[in-house]
Amino acid sequence: MGQFRGIILVSLAIMTLNSCNAQTKNSLKKQETTNSKMITDTISISTSQYSIITNENGVLDIRIKDEHLLQSIKNANQPILKIELEGTFFIAKGNDVLSSSTPKEADYFYPLGNNDKIVFMNEKEVISLRRIR
Repeated sequence: MGQFRGIILVSLAIMTLNSCNAQTKNSLKKQETTNSKMITDTISISTSQYSIITNENGVLDIRIKDEHLLQSIKNANQPILKIELEGTFFIAKGNDVLSSSTPKEADYFYPLGNNDKIVFMNEKEVISLRRIR
């Protein structure tokens, strides 16, 4: 009877360690995916490539002036925008229009449509950003 309990305890310990190991591997894979997305889908926007329409109360509306950049943004699926503002870079990520949460590790978010593309304001080159932090 004592040996049976010992075997059960050892089995439980092994299953727990395997479970923790699998969770760690999944976390690492998720982090690697996020890092690779950051590298491949990040679009940098310098101050010379846009003009500010609104910058108050956590709302930042920008008009993209560079046509090539505008096409890159329009064609990208869920791009990460790295925006230069007053000498500092901010990160903006997409957020589903119907979602009540905000993206992690971002300073701003912009609305995403059903096709994972940025939803522009009435003017086709204006992106509306909302501050997260």
